[in-house]
Amino acid sequence: LTVRSYSYTAIGNSTSKKDAQTNAAIDFCQYLVRDGKMLENELEPYLPSKNASVLTTQSLGTLPAGVVPPHMLQRNTTANEVGPPPTLLPYQPGPPSNYLEHIRSGRKMLEEQEETDTNAAIHGNWTIENAKGRLHQYLQKNNLSQEYKYTSSGPDNLRTFFAELSICIRERNQTIHARENGSTKQIASKSCALALVRQLYHLNIIEPFTGEKKKKQIEKVNSPGCFLFF
Repeated sequence: LTVRSYSYTAIGNSTSKKDAQTNAAIDFCQYLVRDGKMLENELEPYLPSKNASVLTTQSLGTLPAGVVPPHMLQRNTTANEVGPPPTLLPYQPGPPSNYLEHIRSGRKMLEEQEETDTNAAIHGNWTIENAKGRLHQYLQKNNLSQEYKYTSSGPDNLRTFFAELSICIRERNQTIHARENGSTKQIASKSCALALVRQLYHLNIIEPFTGEKKKKQIEKVNSPGCFLFF
């Protein structure tokens, strides 16, 4: 229901056209009461009686004339009833910075653990730090391929890289193969090179490492100036 010179649109529904029109008219009158253009007692005769009997399940399909559906009722609100707007956090693109820092620190710790090697002595002292250079010397000397094959798996924030390489040892008519993984391509290729160099060492093809081992600080003790190395 619309009335000229008023922007309000009243709505009424019912199981009959007549009752729907009546409900729409009551809705518009309630708007006039809220807007101060009609007195509330002028509308009361057209509203359902307070002593009206409760509808039974058999009469739920039909609304008596003048009954306004619950979803059509509108309650008056005052400025005092309206609370302050909710406090919104400032917009920040991407994940929270503390979460990203946690990911970075976890990846750094993982890389440090991957470079830790306590069994180097039984493998000719070849480690992830010195094996790749020695392997490339051997490959160049024997005109062998130095191309690693890379694959990866896992989500972007926790991706695992795989590097593999096969070497044909002509003088022994033998092929050795290694496939290792790491949190980065560089660590994966270093681990792969280490596995191949240790195989070559145990086949008595290359010599043990005799250079200076790189010391890595792994723990700081409470005593000043005291560190543990491996």
